[in-house]
Amino acid sequence: MAKKEELKDTLKEETTGKETGTEETAAATVPDETKQDQETSKPKKRKFVAVQDFKDLQDNGKVYLKGDSFPKPVNKNVSDERLQELLTAVNNQNRSVIKEVE
Repeated sequence: MAKKEELKDTLKEETTGKETGTEETAAATVPDETKQDQETSKPKKRKFVAVQDFKDLQDNGKVYLKGDSFPKPVNKNVSDERLQELLTAVNNQNRSVIKEVE
């Protein structure tokens, strides 16, 4: 019965952030692990640039000139399906009109 009480106290100390003995190490690593999990769970924002002049017929005829960033504005969400269409020749121009940049 005493072991249960010790375990409860240990868990209580770890969750409240009290730093004693080995709990200090455990409490110190939890935020780092959480930070790493958050960084890996965030999808990286992909960047694209126009490699050909084109008019985006699915975005009110917005015109992109070679070298322009895609999409305009840069923070606009574009579906993966639409990106694949523009990255490949499966579109009205039958050629790739954008490319991904690092």
